[in-house]
Amino acid sequence: MREFVKRLGLPLDVAIVPDLNNPKHGEIKGATILIYDSDPEIAWTTLLHETAEYRLKALTSLCRRLVYKLLEDSLPMRLRLKRVSEDW
Repeated sequence: MREFVKRLGLPLDVAIVPDLNNPKHGEIKGATILIYDSDPEIAWTTLLHETAEYRLKALTSLCRRLVYKLLEDSLPMRLRLKRVSEDW
């Protein structure tokens, strides 16, 4: 699994720490992907999920900032429109 993550070029380590009581299958904490599954096949699925989520995080973060910026820029326009409609 570590080799797979290295081949993807991700700056992450992988730790398999089976925990049947944890409702999560895995998560990224710091620079480590923690896999809680004990079944190897499910663990690989979890690893794929976590690596995809890590890769998408940059994109979703960018989209979130863009939406916030658009909302922030539209606020003065909405206030102006509201004032104009109140004057009518």
